[in-house]
Amino acid sequence: MKSRFALCSVVVLCIMVLSGSVHAADGVVQINQGRAVAGGVTPGDTPGFPVTISRPGNYQLTSNLTVTRANTTAIEITSDDVTLDLNGLTISGPTVCTPGVNKSVTCSPAGTGIGVNAPSEANIVVINGVVKGMGLDGINLAGTNTRAENIQAYSNGGNGILTTIGSNNTAASNGMVGISITNGSNNTSANNGGDGIDSFGTANNNVSNNNGGIGISALTANSNASFNNQGDGIDANTAIGNTATGNTGNGITAFTANNNVSNNNGGNGIVTNTAIGNTAAGNAGNGINAGMANNNSSNNNGGNGIIAGTAIGNTATGNAGYGLSSSGGYTNNVFQGNTTGSVSGGIQMGTNVCNGTACP
Repeated sequence: MKSRFALCSVVVLCIMVLSGSVHAADGVVQINQGRAVAGGVTPGDTPGFPVTISRPGNYQLTSNLTVTRANTTAIEITSDDVTLDLNGLTISGPTVCTPGVNKSVTCSPAGTGIGVNAPSEANIVVINGVVKGMGLDGINLAGTNTRAENIQAYSNGGNGILTTIGSNNTAASNGMVGISITNGSNNTSANNGGDGIDSFGTANNNVSNNNGGIGISALTANSNASFNNQGDGIDANTAIGNTATGNTGNGITAFTANNNVSNNNGGNGIVTNTAIGNTAAGNAGNGINAGMANNNSSNNNGGNGIIAGTAIGNTATGNAGYGLSSSGGYTNNVFQGNTTGSVSGGIQMGTNVCNGTACP
């Protein structure tokens, strides 16, 4: 009886080993290069790549995963409700991306392979690891309520990361957009061929630099830094407390722009409907172009300091054009040392100061 039980145990153990998934003690399914080659991680997972995750649950890498072809996807998720922990490890492919002219990026070999792909699945989470060298995208979580966190995505032929919520990620040297999100915070995107960060909701406390397109595009952009991008620094419906420096286009383009700093950009400093409490300096074009401009500072820009319908409580100094070009009323402004003149147009509604004395 005892020997029969021992034989049964051996058979069961063999079946478990051959059946595919390796489970940790806490129920997490472990994935490594050997399991990927063998297949059977979940039902429907054939030998080789991609590893197919067809069941909800928690999954974790226990070794690096390497694919050798640019058209090969490493992990394909076909189920909702999956959490994948890369466990500090790396998914890598053969693609190498190199910088070109005007912050463009060239990637070769190009392909259709994706590091982690969940094109329509919901409630997918991918965390803690590196995805590099894929023929197309690094992380593609295009379904609803997805999240990518603590991911480094670089040298992928397409986009670095696409997800609903993204935080504490880094995307660098990808062929297209660095990070595409709905809402995101504390991300860094640099040296990508397209936009640095595209957000369809709110972008908070992100850094975007040296990208081939717009630094940060968002519905609401708060407290971001965007510099040396080939397009505008920040394009948003509402921009609050951002810094944009050295971008080829405008520093900040927004419907409402409050308390931003925009310096040394190739276009205008700030283009907006309402501008309150901003600073624009050293931009090649106009400092601030707004429907209403209140309590802003615009200095040493290549065009006019401020263009506005209504201008109240602003300071414009040392600009190459007028301090203010107005189509409406202006009051309580200070203009000093602007090359073309202090004010063009508009109606003086109160006291303004031009070069140390009351404006005529």
